[in-house]
Formats: sequence, C-alpha cells, structure tokens
Amino acid sequence: MTAGDWGQPQAEGAGGGSVVRRILLGSQLRRLRESRGITREGAGYAIR
Repeated sequence: MTAGDWGQPQAEGAGGGSVVRRILLGSQLRRLRESRGITREGAGYAIR
C-alpha cells in the first residue's frame, strides 16, 4: 500500500517516503485499535 492509496500525497525526496509511510501506518493502526476498543496498553501487552 502506498501513501497515495490512502488519499495522501506521496512524499518527495530522499528518505521522506519512509517517514510518511510510518505516520500513515500508525494512523491506520490507531483507528483499527480504537474501533475495537483496545487501549494502547492492551495493544502493547498483546504484542510482547
């Protein structure tokens, strides 16, 4: 999935794309977690 797939402009320049992808991934994961009522602590515990 690319930044453009989420309706966001793709980053230009060296290294900028990876930062944008991490931010978009974090946002998507947060929305999924919150929609299921999972706390940050609960998610952190589950992946350890």
